[in-house]
Amino acid sequence: MSDQAQIGKQIRSLRSTVNAVALVLACVIGMSVPVGYGIIGYSSESSRAAFRSQLGANRLSRFIYENPVMWQYQTVRLAEVVELPEAPLKGAREWIFDHTGKQIVATGDRAARFELRRSSPLTVGGSTVGRFEFSAPIDALLEQVGAVALLSFLLGLGGYFAVRVLPLRALDRALDELEKANAMIVRKNDDLVDRTRALHQRKVALHDAEAALAKRSEQLLEAQRMGKIGDWSFRLGDEVIIVRPTPV
Repeated sequence: MSDQAQIGKQIRSLRSTVNAVALVLACVIGMSVPVGYGIIGYSSESSRAAFRSQLGANRLSRFIYENPVMWQYQTVRLAEVVELPEAPLKGAREWIFDHTGKQIVATGDRAARFELRRSSPLTVGGSTVGRFEFSAPIDALLEQVGAVALLSFLLGLGGYFAVRVLPLRALDRALDELEKANAMIVRKNDDLVDRTRALHQRKVALHDAEAALAKRSEQLLEAQRMGKIGDWSFRLGDEVIIVRPTPV
């Protein structure tokens, strides 16, 4: 695998990693905040409803202990016993049931689409004589969770683009500079190769010229040696010179 292919593979891997990190961060921001807010809010509303239910059950148990015979028929007084004017809750509803499950008292009107209902037993002398239920509306909590979820989604979206776009943009700039530097190096390397090739060709031509000159020198020396014996000839370039001895 070439260096360019390896670099491309590493870049793709880095991009995938950055995208994954940005997506995880966006999901954490977009989901953890509203879920955490909803859990805390639900826990608070549940604790309040359970407290109101237990408080009402304790009051009713004392009242029933004082009126053990006809308490089921004193509906107005039972409603006053469980009423808590010091801490009113809009949309809350209350129910009182006897030991058979028959409804005796029901206060409040259904004003919410979603309610949180808690129940506590009415205990008198160690025996259960009825049940008290308290219902608290949670529409406002769900609206708040929705608003927080929308805000968290926008924050998560912004975080996704911040983590994904900015690093990749810096990476692209670095890669552009790297490609320019690499192109310059390749261009200079090509120039160096061309110069090396030209120098090699000149060396080859010089070597051939030296070989030809040496060969011609040998031919000239051989011709001079043969001329001492009789007729001789030698080649100078493309011409052949014949030398004959002068008759006496």
